[in-house]
Amino acid sequence: MTSAEPPTQALAAAELLAQLEPFAGLSSDLQHSLAALLQPLQFRIGQTVLRPDVLPDGLLLISNGSLRCLAPETSGQGLRTIAQVQAPALAGWAGLLRQEPCEELRAITEVQAWLLPGAAFRDLLQGQSQLRHWFSQASCPGEVELLLRQLAERDPLWQPLLQELPSEL
Repeated sequence: MTSAEPPTQALAAAELLAQLEPFAGLSSDLQHSLAALLQPLQFRIGQTVLRPDVLPDGLLLISNGSLRCLAPETSGQGLRTIAQVQAPALAGWAGLLRQEPCEELRAITEVQAWLLPGAAFRDLLQGQSQLRHWFSQASCPGEVELLLRQLAERDPLWQPLLQELPSEL
């Protein structure tokens, strides 16, 4: 008796995990176990992927496409682009770690992604010290902008820095 081949989607997910830091450093067995937990998602051009007022459902592994990371204009009128996220990439992890949403992402192309549910992401971090370390050192443009905005609300001396931020952090 031979074992059945994994579904094509699982292979694509495992291949993505092998390309993305910090998952590339995991054993192939662990990568395949994680791939089995991933749920495929698709987003249309202009569709909101992450909202700044809603905690992400999990970690997004962007396998194809581009996203725009948005933040409020310093004037309070409208939104501005602070970064572009190109596949392959991760999104949503900062909000999960903070237990508070901090990113607004919109698709600027058709986007294919995989969702690692939040509970599975937290379990993974508990068991993998190298992943915990990587995420503790990583930076997220939405989180950085949110923190600067909060500082500027408390102390007006931060306002010029927030206004002078480059359009991409």
